[in-house]
Amino acid sequence: MHDRRIASAFLLITISLAGCAWQKIPPPPPRVTVEPLPVAVGIEVSTSPVTNVYAPRVIEIWDQQKLFKKMIYPYREGDPVDGVIRVEIDGLWTGNASAGFLIGLTLGLASPFVGPSMDGNHRLQLTVEKKGDVLRSFSGTVATHVSWGLAANSSEVGRKTDDLLAARLAQLGVQLIHSRRHELVSSLQ
Repeated sequence: MHDRRIASAFLLITISLAGCAWQKIPPPPPRVTVEPLPVAVGIEVSTSPVTNVYAPRVIEIWDQQKLFKKMIYPYREGDPVDGVIRVEIDGLWTGNASAGFLIGLTLGLASPFVGPSMDGNHRLQLTVEKKGDVLRSFSGTVATHVSWGLAANSSEVGRKTDDLLAARLAQLGVQLIHSRRHELVSSLQ
């Protein structure tokens, strides 16, 4: 009799948690193929915590896409470059766990439909310098929304979310740079 109760409780918990592992994380944007800018640039990053998390991934994507003829990261004074681009990223994630708490109270019965979520609003600021003089500065923002079920692997959700944001910031940077392509090339050469 006692074993039946344990088995019934286990079955109920298993059924109620079955739909809790879902994740609604958009895929990263497709990488845009662009012609490299015919300049050599050094990349510096600000020291803010958000920049330290995302800038290395953004720069890695730019390097893979061959955004510039030559890119030196991290840039050190005296490196042979036409100019320096300073990267700064700020913003934050805000979470909504109340829906997840309510799901827990209902033993996960509504879990395929409602769960915790996060919204991110991040700004990418690029400052182009030549010999210490600021030539141009431009920025843009990226908004991101993700949600997941209670039994989802939180490490996996975090990794996918960080990868998504880095890819979106990198794409924004490509758009900002290429929308001013001729201006930047003429200023840096």
